[in-house]
Amino acid sequence: INDQYGIKDNWYDDAKTLNTLAAAYDNIRRNYSQENYINDVPYAWLAYYVPNNSYKAQDLIRKILMNISEFPETLKIIDLGTGVGPSVWAIADYFMILHNLAKIFFVNMPFRKIEIYSIEPAKDNIEVFNKMLSYYAHDLNVDPDFITIHPPIQDAVGSDSWHKHIEALSPHIISFSNMLSELKGYEIKKESVQQCFNHKN
Repeated sequence: INDQYGIKDNWYDDAKTLNTLAAAYDNIRRNYSQENYINDVPYAWLAYYVPNNSYKAQDLIRKILMNISEFPETLKIIDLGTGVGPSVWAIADYFMILHNLAKIFFVNMPFRKIEIYSIEPAKDNIEVFNKMLSYYAHDLNVDPDFITIHPPIQDAVGSDSWHKHIEALSPHIISFSNMLSELKGYEIKKESVQQCFNHKN
């Protein structure tokens, strides 16, 4: 965000940037259609959802892991409708914490590697995601032999090709992020979720 808006210090102390992001956030909250995720909106999403939703995603992944009786050698996770990746960064951070704790206490993780995939329709969201991915890979203490975060696959939510991507990846864990809000009607949401879980490993 600092780079995007030319801020030298903290973007959250800059009134002009905050007003810009707040206006963009208000606009997208009125209409979640993928064509509205442009210009300032991905940065507003980044500013709000990454800090606000990280602990929720981490608590959810903790509960999921506690209910898995047998882990694969490579655990595959896919985040659907990832946006700028708030769930991806939170999940990756959580696994790195576990990985480092395992090293400290000389215990083995129940899986050798994590592969995180995502699907996102909006081009501007993907651009911001990839900027975050570059930062995450180079500036944070990440073991690339343990976690691989793949750039998002660009595809429309709920499309036939979208389901084919999920089927090909055969993930063990599926995260839906905000994608359900883009589907109109309960039955459509239900059908889409069921189709996704039919492809789960």
